[in-house]
This record gives sequence, C-alpha cells and structure tokens, in this order.
Amino acid sequence: MKSSFGIELLSMPREQAFCNYTISQTGIFIVSNAVADKRFSKNPLVTGAPGIRTYAGSPIVNSSGVAVAALCVIDTIVRSVSSRVTDQLAAMSEVAAEMIAQRMPVAA
Repeated sequence: MKSSFGIELLSMPREQAFCNYTISQTGIFIVSNAVADKRFSKNPLVTGAPGIRTYAGSPIVNSSGVAVAALCVIDTIVRSVSSRVTDQLAAMSEVAAEMIAQRMPVAA
C-alpha cells in the first residue's frame, strides 16, 4: 500500500488482497458484502481486523493498457456502492495513471 487512511495495514500478502481481483480485470470491481461473497468470506481481512465488509476498486492502467495498481475504498459496514461513487473512483484512477505516466520515462 502506498497510501491509506483509516486502516492500519501497511502491506498484505497478494493472495489476500482484494486489489488482486481489481487489477486482473477491467472496470470497477465491487464487493458489497465480503462475508457473503465466497471468494472473500474466509479471508483474514474479513474474518479478523480490519473486518472488511465492502470494497470498491478501480485499476490504474498505464499507457500500454497494463493494470499497474488499484485505487480502492473499503468499509467495515455492508453497503451498496452507488454509480456516483464508482464514477468518481474511475476518474481518480485515471488521474493517478496520468500522474504515474508523467513520472515514468518513455522507453526508447
């Protein structure tokens, strides 16, 4: 994790990371209730601290079309994620991709 707010985790094994699913697909990845989702119901981040219940993530895609990271929001409360939130998340991931591109040298 490069940045976080409201969560004390600094890193996690990739096999436990919800973002692993986000970067493996295109578009927004949503888990409205992690306890009820078979992919995550036994995940230590769900069964223990921080007690993730809701996750929404958007891949950060480089100019070559490769997902290099994810921007996500999580909550410890089960909730539905509105289209307004997913639109904002997608827009912020595009901004992050542009910022990364500005910092990366262009391959010759």
